[in-house]
Amino acid sequence: MPANKNAVIRYKHLDELLSDRHHLYSRAELMAKVNAKLASDGYSTVTKRTIEYDLLALTEIFGVEYDDNRVENYIRYEDPAFSIFTKELTEDERVLLKSVLDTVGQFKGLPNFEWLEQLKEKLEHGERTAFERGAGEMPVQRKIIEFSNNPHYVIDSNIFATLFSAIAHKQALRLTYQKFDAETPKTFLVSPYRLKEFNNRWFLVCLAADRHRLYFLPLERIRAYEVAVSEPFKECPVDLDDYSGEVIGVTNHEGKPLEEIIFAVCPAVYPYIATKPLHGSQICPPEDEQEHLHAEYADVPADWTFLCLKVKVNPELITLLFSFADGLVVVRPESVRNRILEKMQGMQKRYPEAEDARKKVSQK
Repeated sequence: MPANKNAVIRYKHLDELLSDRHHLYSRAELMAKVNAKLASDGYSTVTKRTIEYDLLALTEIFGVEYDDNRVENYIRYEDPAFSIFTKELTEDERVLLKSVLDTVGQFKGLPNFEWLEQLKEKLEHGERTAFERGAGEMPVQRKIIEFSNNPHYVIDSNIFATLFSAIAHKQALRLTYQKFDAETPKTFLVSPYRLKEFNNRWFLVCLAADRHRLYFLPLERIRAYEVAVSEPFKECPVDLDDYSGEVIGVTNHEGKPLEEIIFAVCPAVYPYIATKPLHGSQICPPEDEQEHLHAEYADVPADWTFLCLKVKVNPELITLLFSFADGLVVVRPESVRNRILEKMQGMQKRYPEAEDARKKVSQK
């Protein structure tokens, strides 16, 4: 096989290793990794001297600069975000990526995430350069994509990246957490599995070391956090996709069965629920079943459409169904229908009471 093709394979694999943001490699490890790649592709292996020549060639051909640490015995690219074979981002990709990174938070000072903070800075620099090539002065950056965001929802700017890293590397965490109704916080060990967003709030899905159930902890209630290096990580006892798919939201009462929820929606509401289902299990019964349901529930207007869900009943489900007000009516099960009615009756009671109190104040 031609030597030049062998060299290209070596350069490409060296580029991957030298730009690896999570591992540091010595020269001996580079040689071992490259030779393993060559052998798997059917090429002859090379010596340490060849690897040294390759490192020099990358400098001469591509202008590469190295962080060559002889004390800690590793070599990598000086610029952690650099890669020879990585395609440059377009200006649209730069703006999109920066918008996404801005929503995640800051990564400064976090092990293994320095490159991401540097990437944000490079994206900003790249945008300035592009603007400067045009009109000469950089205009105010206008927002192109807007993510759901509550400016008063405040969490530690570094917590997202720290939790992300712990999940990716399967590391136990020591958390200090305070419930809304607790006077003092508690500290305990968890094995973290996933970061989940629901209703503009982020949750850590985790297993407490002294319990055998999953917890969904809102990030804003976590007062302190650190990687518990000496503690074991426990694998997740359930399939999280299946577990999350049993409910709307984050409250999953273990041992509780799935229930079929049947409800009807008015013509004005139907397009919204049809195009953005309340849950992955949502179905619209066929025409003959629609007729049967209308016959069974004759008080439902004829132009309304019946829909079905199969989920566990939890507070998030009740709140979501109730949010459609008089545009949605639950017909089954009776327990869910009654909970909706209780909320309606509570509102009917509260509003007149509040109105009477307001009138009394205004009359004084």
